[in-house]
Amino acid sequence: MKYILWFFILLLFSLFILGGYKASVSHPDFPVPLFAIHSKTKEYEKGKYVSNYTYRFAKEEEGPSDLYQLEIAEKGWKLKGQEGLIKTYEKRGERVSLFFGTGEISVIEE
Repeated sequence: MKYILWFFILLLFSLFILGGYKASVSHPDFPVPLFAIHSKTKEYEKGKYVSNYTYRFAKEEEGPSDLYQLEIAEKGWKLKGQEGLIKTYEKRGERVSLFFGTGEISVIEE
């Protein structure tokens, strides 16, 4: 019985770590992983921003996890295209691009 309890505690903990999300700094309606640490935001065009995050679980070769892509879709964002490591999403006429590199994530307001 004790092992079953520990199994469920570990399962819930890992779901929290892998499945937790928060709002992006540059676009509050776009999710980023809970443990992604915001490093900087800069304006690259008048009124358009890019927010950079360090995220140790990000792997360039793997791209965003299935759970992360599911969260993005649940928030209403639809994948419109991909160029290399950058995926572009759209929702209600707004566009956001997501760069997912090794150890880093960037959310780019289009």
